[in-house]
Amino acid sequence: MELTDIKSAGYNPRTITDEQLKMLNKSLQTFGDLSGIVYNRRTGNLVGGHQRLK
Repeated sequence: MELTDIKSAGYNPRTITDEQLKMLNKSLQTFGDLSGIVYNRRTGNLVGGHQRLK
């Protein structure tokens, strides 16, 4: 499956600022994605990892 095939869930309540997104990006570059993303195979909707996928 390609990352582009995963749809962000519109009901995701979490948001982060642009500065936090930059910090997350730097952390991902330094350490990698240690927790992965979670998606629903049936719907293709993302369940966890919206900000990391961004």
